[in-house]
Amino acid sequence: MSIRDDLLRVLDDHSLMRWTSEERNSTTCKCGWNGNGFELHRIDAVLARFGVVELPKPMPTDADIAVDMDDPFEFRAPWGTYYATGGLVESDTGPSWTTAHARAEAAALLAAANRAEAQS
Repeated sequence: MSIRDDLLRVLDDHSLMRWTSEERNSTTCKCGWNGNGFELHRIDAVLARFGVVELPKPMPTDADIAVDMDDPFEFRAPWGTYYATGGLVESDTGPSWTTAHARAEAAALLAAANRAEAQS
């Protein structure tokens, strides 16, 4: 199942069942939630299941490195710089990952950060 399928399931689970007032300012959700702010309820449902981050903008890569790259851009982080090359994610610290592995590592790191924030 893809992340799109999971997201569609969350959105379907939190779809509008009916307006619960004539003024149309109160709703009932498919999940049983009632109240005002249905859009915020749906956003909260998505955020409870998925980590949403703003992706950094790619930076032009140093000309010496870019010679062998199809897409000469890099993504900088405090602990390293990452490159997308030949369908892989490579790092200036040495390892390279498939896109699936890179996403799994990033998801685990985000989940741990989320948990750490909740504990503080």
